[in-house]
Amino acid sequence: TSENSGNKDIQNIIQNISKEILNFDVVLSSPSLGTGIDITFAQDEKKIDVVYGFFETGINSHLEIDQQLARVRHPKDVRVWVSPMRSFYETEIDIVKDGALRNNLVANTYLGFDPDTGEEQYNRNDSLLELGVLVLRRNYASLNALRRNFIEHKQRNGFDVQIVDRDEDLAAAGADGFRAGKQAVLEKDVQRLLAAPPISRQTFDFVRGALRDRKAVISQLRNSYEKHRLEMFYRRPIDESLIEQEIKSQRRQCVVNSERMFQALDELLSSSSPPTTRFRLQAAIRVLRGKDAKAAIMRSKEIGAIKLAELLVSAGVLQEDGISYEREFGEADLDDFVCHVKKVSNKKVIQAQLISVRTDVKDNPVRFLGELLKLIGLKCQRSRVDQSGGVKKYYYRVSDRYTPSIDEIMKVRSEMTSRSYSDWYWERIHKEHGFPLENAEGGSDTSALNLSLEVDEE
Repeated sequence: TSENSGNKDIQNIIQNISKEILNFDVVLSSPSLGTGIDITFAQDEKKIDVVYGFFETGINSHLEIDQQLARVRHPKDVRVWVSPMRSFYETEIDIVKDGALRNNLVANTYLGFDPDTGEEQYNRNDSLLELGVLVLRRNYASLNALRRNFIEHKQRNGFDVQIVDRDEDLAAAGADGFRAGKQAVLEKDVQRLLAAPPISRQTFDFVRGALRDRKAVISQLRNSYEKHRLEMFYRRPIDESLIEQEIKSQRRQCVVNSERMFQALDELLSSSSPPTTRFRLQAAIRVLRGKDAKAAIMRSKEIGAIKLAELLVSAGVLQEDGISYEREFGEADLDDFVCHVKKVSNKKVIQAQLISVRTDVKDNPVRFLGELLKLIGLKCQRSRVDQSGGVKKYYYRVSDRYTPSIDEIMKVRSEMTSRSYSDWYWERIHKEHGFPLENAEGGSDTSALNLSLEVDEE
C-alpha cells in the first residue's frame, strides 16, 4: 500500500517479485502497484492459481484496473468484482479544463488576476494542459460507468467474460464477515489511540514535519501524534465515542468546511459593517442575493466556500439567521438552486472547488443538494409524503448528520482561538507528564531529536 511501500522488506519483494511471490499463499496489494511490475515465469509457466480484483468506483479507471490485473502475465484464472455504482463526473471539456487549471495540473499556466473583473487568468492553450485535459476527461467518462466500461473493454480485446450470478447465501455470509471484520478493525483502532502515550510539543512538531515531508514514522509516534491532533481540534480529551465517530466519518473535515464557509461570508463585508456575528451574517446573505454578488464572490479568498454558501442560499437552506432546519422543501422548490448549478460559470467553480456536478441535477436536485450539505455535516431528511392528487410528492428538511452537531463543535472551538488553545494545551501536557516547560511554547529546535523514522508494522 502507499503506507508501507517504502519499507525495505516490501521493496525487496517488489524488486524480486517473480521469485518472492512464490513464498506466500496470498499477496494483497492496493492500486499503488499498477504498472512497472511484471510477474512472469520461465516458458510462461502458470504458477499463480488465481488473480482476484476488487474495485470500487471513483479510484481507478477501467484501463487502470486492466493494467493492475495484468501484473501476473499468465495466471490460471482471473476473477474480478467491479462496483456497479454509477458516477456523474462532468465531462464537458471547458469544465474539465477549469478544474485542471484550479488544481494546478500543469505548471506555469497561471497568469494572474484580471484587473477589471478580479477573475484568475490562465493560459488555456498550453499544449501540456490540452493533453492533460483529454486524459482527465477520458478518466471521468470511464468512472461514470466503470463496470460496463471494463466489461466492454475486455470483450473488445477478445476475452471471454463470464458474468457470475449473485449467490444470496454467499452474499449474506460475506456481508456478515465484512461487518465483523470492520467492527474488529474499528475496535483495534479505538484502543490504539486510547493507549497512545503522550509526547512533548517538540516531538509533535518533529513528527508533523516528517509526515509533511512524506517520511515514514514509527506507529507509536503516529498514534500519539494523531491523538494530540484530535484533542486539540475538538478542544477536549478523546474518548471511545469521539474516536469511533472520527473513524467512521469525515466529521473533522465537515467542521473545517463549515468554518471556512461562515468565515468567507464574514469576509465579504468591510470592517465598517455591523460588528456582531448575527448582523454580519444577515448582511453577507443580502450581498449574495444582490446584483453585485459575482464581484463580491470573485474578491473572496475562499471562492469554493463562498460558492457553497451561495448555492445553499439559492436552495433556501441558508438564510439570514443561519442554516434553516425548519424550512420544508420539495423538488419544485429548488428551481433557483438548479439554475445556479447549471450555469456554466458556477459549474466550473463547483467542479473545481467542491464536488463533481451530477449530470442528473435537474431531475434529482435533492440528491445533489444532499451531497453539498454533506460537506458541512448536514443532510436532506424526508419529512413527509404528500399524496393529494394521486401523485406522490416528497418533502424534506435539513438535519444534522452527527451528534454533537457541527454547530455545537464550532461553538466550542470558537471560544478560544487555535493558537491560544494550543499554547494552553501543551503547557498542561508538559506539566502533567513531566516534559520540560521551556519546550511547551512550540517552534523549538527539533534537529537534536534522535527519533527513528523507520516504519514498523503493527
